[in-house]
Amino acid sequence: MRPSKQMLSFVKLAATTVLLGLVPTEGHAVDQLLPKMEPCPDGKLAANVEWETLGQVGVLRMKIFDASARSVGKVEVPQVRPEPADLTWLDNRWVMCESFMGERASGFFYVDAQSLRGYLLEIYSVKGQGSWEFDVSYSDRDSSFSVSNASIGRTCLFPIVLGPVPNREEEYFRVEFCQRFTAAVDAFRSWMQEKKWQTFDVIGQPAIREGTGGLALCSHDEKLALVYFSLRADSPQNILRTARFLPLPPEVVTRLSADKTNVVLSWGEKGDFTIRRRSSKEETAPANSEGEVLYKGTVENAVDGPATLVLDTDISRKPDDAAIKSEGEDLGDAAERNKHPSAKESKASRKQSGGKKSTPVRRRH
Repeated sequence: MRPSKQMLSFVKLAATTVLLGLVPTEGHAVDQLLPKMEPCPDGKLAANVEWETLGQVGVLRMKIFDASARSVGKVEVPQVRPEPADLTWLDNRWVMCESFMGERASGFFYVDAQSLRGYLLEIYSVKGQGSWEFDVSYSDRDSSFSVSNASIGRTCLFPIVLGPVPNREEEYFRVEFCQRFTAAVDAFRSWMQEKKWQTFDVIGQPAIREGTGGLALCSHDEKLALVYFSLRADSPQNILRTARFLPLPPEVVTRLSADKTNVVLSWGEKGDFTIRRRSSKEETAPANSEGEVLYKGTVENAVDGPATLVLDTDISRKPDDAAIKSEGEDLGDAAERNKHPSAKESKASRKQSGGKKSTPVRRRH
């Protein structure tokens, strides 16, 4: 069972604390993916992946070396129970790995080896729910952050304006997707700098309707507000620039601040909306189902243009994927497997089959 969003946020915060050095990492078990560094195509750089965990808290670390095996630097991102595999150079600049987080969740860690910037995309394909969920983390020499996102189907909408993502694992191992994803994150970084905000997160389930737009409860620098955003297939910069922030009454903010769990937004007619809180037993119920009404309001001029929303959340699988083992497989066994030279087997197999992998979630071998 996937942990709650609140639990993941707490664990991610703890992992970020480790990442920032506020909690010493000495004494934590450090695992290394490959027995030796993996060179980039022109041989001028090489990389390997380390990770360390303390309970649920984890840090995923890409280490970069020059042609003489001297350390150039490293990039770290927080992750819940990291378990990396498939270290792959996409070109002479970008290196990545996948990190498994359970049967229906994976992370894709992209690193710019020249500027030492790291971008982590975590995708949760929650069984029985109509949307994939997306968390993004970023780290460079001077800064780091993690952000949750509004989504529908397998479309990541805001504030990382990524649009539809592939349902085949192989597509995440292409430089084209890497560039699209990192450009969306960089647009968000620039937007945050312009706003002079330090943190941003989407809370609960957003209201998404083509022709009307998107509405989500958000928190920026610990201040709650509603954000109205376009669903158009436009550039991330334009979507972020045109987003509107709507203040909430103080009494509503107080109630939401006391309990942010199971918050759901839904559209009515002509821009009116409702914020509800469902009980934990109703988590998979439709957005407009009964629940405690926290607030009703209206977004003026809530009219949006054509959108590209991919609602299909089926995962493309090969026939042998039916052999997936339960998510409860011991993580220590997987770590030992990754340290062994045979950990490169899946990467070699992908190259022999034309670069094909089959699913953005975990396939256990």
